[in-house]
Amino acid sequence: MKRLAYLLPLLFLLPACPKRVVVVDGVEVPYEEAAGRAYASAMQKVEQKGGAEGIEALRDYIEHYPEADETDAAYFHLARLYREGGDDAAARGALSTLLERHPFSDFTATAQLMLGEMHLEAEQYNDAMQILKPAYKKLDGAGQQRAARALSEAAVGVQDWQGAVAWLAELKKHARDDAEKERIDAMLLDLVDGKLPAVGLAQLRADLDEDSPVMPMVVMKLALVQVHLRDYRRAYELLGIYLREHPEGPHAERARALSSRIEKLAQVSPLTVGLVLPLSGTYKPFGEDVLKGIGMALDVEVEGEKGKKKDQKKGEAAPRKSPVRLVIRDSKGDPDEAARQIEALVMEERAVAVIGPLLQSTAVSAAVKAEELGLPLIALSRAEGLTELGSWIFRNAVTDQAQARGLVEFAADQLGARTFGILWPKKPYGEALARHFWDAVEARGLEVRAAEIYEHDQTTFKEPIKRMVGRYYLSYREEYRREKDKIEWTVKDEYKKRKALEALRDGLEPVADFDVLFVPDDYKTIGLIAPALAAEDIITNVCDARDLERIKKTVDKKELPLVRLMGPNAWNNQALVERGGKYVHCSVLIDGFFSDSKRLETRNFVDAYQRTYETEKKPGYLVAHGYDTARIVRQIIEGASPQTRAAFRETLLSVKAFPGATGDIDVRASGELEKRLFILTVDRDGIHEWEAEGAAGDVPAEADKKAK
Repeated sequence: MKRLAYLLPLLFLLPACPKRVVVVDGVEVPYEEAAGRAYASAMQKVEQKGGAEGIEALRDYIEHYPEADETDAAYFHLARLYREGGDDAAARGALSTLLERHPFSDFTATAQLMLGEMHLEAEQYNDAMQILKPAYKKLDGAGQQRAARALSEAAVGVQDWQGAVAWLAELKKHARDDAEKERIDAMLLDLVDGKLPAVGLAQLRADLDEDSPVMPMVVMKLALVQVHLRDYRRAYELLGIYLREHPEGPHAERARALSSRIEKLAQVSPLTVGLVLPLSGTYKPFGEDVLKGIGMALDVEVEGEKGKKKDQKKGEAAPRKSPVRLVIRDSKGDPDEAARQIEALVMEERAVAVIGPLLQSTAVSAAVKAEELGLPLIALSRAEGLTELGSWIFRNAVTDQAQARGLVEFAADQLGARTFGILWPKKPYGEALARHFWDAVEARGLEVRAAEIYEHDQTTFKEPIKRMVGRYYLSYREEYRREKDKIEWTVKDEYKKRKALEALRDGLEPVADFDVLFVPDDYKTIGLIAPALAAEDIITNVCDARDLERIKKTVDKKELPLVRLMGPNAWNNQALVERGGKYVHCSVLIDGFFSDSKRLETRNFVDAYQRTYETEKKPGYLVAHGYDTARIVRQIIEGASPQTRAAFRETLLSVKAFPGATGDIDVRASGELEKRLFILTVDRDGIHEWEAEGAAGDVPAEADKKAK
């Protein structure tokens, strides 16, 4: 402290720092005064001459007065002239020097704005954002408007949608023109609707000021996201927030409509089940068959006006014993109508679940609508990929994939087949089944050795069958080429040569190197294909021991070209035997229902159907599937009494080994109602269950044992 007191007086004795001077026209002038005169002169040239002369004047000033008070301004105006002249590299250099040497200049924010806009033009979006963000708050109104616009464009450039929305919201604050505001709103709507993920929206809402012009749009979009996710409680809350804070906002009408819709969605009648079927038009008979089965299962009158009460609503089945209230709607075979009826069953009837639709054309649109509404839908359609549309979609139908897989499993496990041929028609049904069958063969590590296609309306099958058994492209067969060359070399007489070649072709053995031939077509077509196979010496009645012995003696062969025919449920018609004769004997087909089955549940169902409808006619596939589906629904409602659609769905997923008319049914997590399909075979008396290893219901179980 004493030392400091001693030094202080000495400081006053030191000489003052000399003032800087420069010599101008032979006269000493203070540095800052001379710099001010020089800057004014340079700027006069900039204003009067501009361009190259202005640039030269400013550069000369900077060279002579690099540390003057006006140097930062000189750098800024120099950059401006460079930019106006199209020399962006020089402009960037001047601006960078300004920001580096004069970070606290009055021109700093404006220089950052100019440099940021240049980065944006060069599509250097990250550089633009890095330099513009700190400049934004230091700028005035017009400068902030330019910066907000540039920042929003840079954010879009790097796909920072959240940032783009935030900066567009800032830009809207500065907009004074209605057209400009509308343009910004359109951009915001595009970003909020189509770009921002839900997480980004939630974060944006947290970051935005409550009075932000984009807040109403974000809240509304968040509500719509929750509707899509079927979190209706949260959606309802957000819609309420929107309506409280923006009752006259641009989305208010939609928000009120959605709120009302959600209120209706929350209302469920636990005993009401909807039914959507084609009950008019071309497919009316199919819908009526399903309806008959459902009527039996629910103990309701569904045919004609019998039993209808005076106050009974149109489309509502008359109740008898079941507590289930069945509301019937006609899809008219139209996809849009099916979707409308699904919505009506939820919004107007408050259905806890819906059965149907039946047709492929209506199933997808109905499933999409049911998934949107959170409605358990048990479709009866075999449409591809139906249950993949969502977790609320179930299906009780025999799909192409299930048929193909069931046939391959049976062929491999029960018949010992290892090689396969596929002959299919050029139409969607045949192509889909062929594809699934081929996949199933390869999944088992087995082999498809022959595959041919024919036109969907073809009636003669000589050529495709010849191609399958090696009798069409004869030049590929070595034994044929060898004998042909011998005949052409040794037989000189043309007539004898021609006859010898014909005999060679006719006597050539077929190459039947596949155990099973799968034909995914209907019973009419297989009635034509089977005899055509016989014409090419392929024997298809492989289980007819007497006929096989006779053929062996006739042709004097120990080994015969035996191929077992297999087909889908479209073969299941007793007319198959009349059309195909002995050539379809021993064939194997598959179906989801067989009215002559020995299964107890199936026999009981058939008997009940004949009593209920006072007919000798036996029920078909559609009646049986409608019956089983409705019985499962009835069991859930009477047993578990679910009060919500979600509870109904969970109970449905727990159904296992349900004893149905079509088999023991398990509901899988995939949404498929699976059961063991009926394996059928053909003899001279018609179609019946496979009994070589036991009843049809036992065959798959035996197959499972062998597989293990």
